[in-house]
Amino acid sequence: MRAFGDGYVAILLPVHLCRLGYDAFSVGLLSTASLLGSALLTLALGLVAYQIPRRRTLLAASLLMAATGLGFAGIEAFWPLLVIA
Repeated sequence: MRAFGDGYVAILLPVHLCRLGYDAFSVGLLSTASLLGSALLTLALGLVAYQIPRRRTLLAASLLMAATGLGFAGIEAFWPLLVIA
């Protein structure tokens, strides 16, 4: 389910950004930052996951994903979106 969600977002995010009026370079930069941030967070969490209870980890990840989604939905300026990504 997570892989399906990630793949779905990887398609919808550029569409959303194009509808906001961003050019191809900006869309590519924001998409790359989003995927890179997700990959780095996954790797970092993998290093310490055995020390953190699973329930707390899943809850924190869910809240972070929800906050990211709300940020992308509610903010249109480039730099704040890059920070969120």
